[in-house]
Amino acid sequence: MLPATINVQEPPELRDHTRIQDSALYLNTRTRPWFAPPGVPRRAGISSFGFGGANYHAVLEEYEAEHTQPYRMHAVPDSFLLAAPDPAQLLRVCEVERAT
Repeated sequence: MLPATINVQEPPELRDHTRIQDSALYLNTRTRPWFAPPGVPRRAGISSFGFGGANYHAVLEEYEAEHTQPYRMHAVPDSFLLAAPDPAQLLRVCEVERAT
């Protein structure tokens, strides 16, 4: 639910005398349901400004369960070790591994 804004019964006009209802902004004058388009999580910003100078802002996002379907396009790379007694033999080992 979207809560009503405290102490606002009628949204004010903006500086250029535009009604706030005709702009991209809105103030909730009453509590109402919070609908979101399908597939788009709801997000909200919350601010607190203290008289002692403590100012905080938090951005919250609606929880969505993860990994309900495969999400990786490729397999995770594996680590492996190549060893040889000298650089020439190590090169041959690398070429064999690259060919396989």
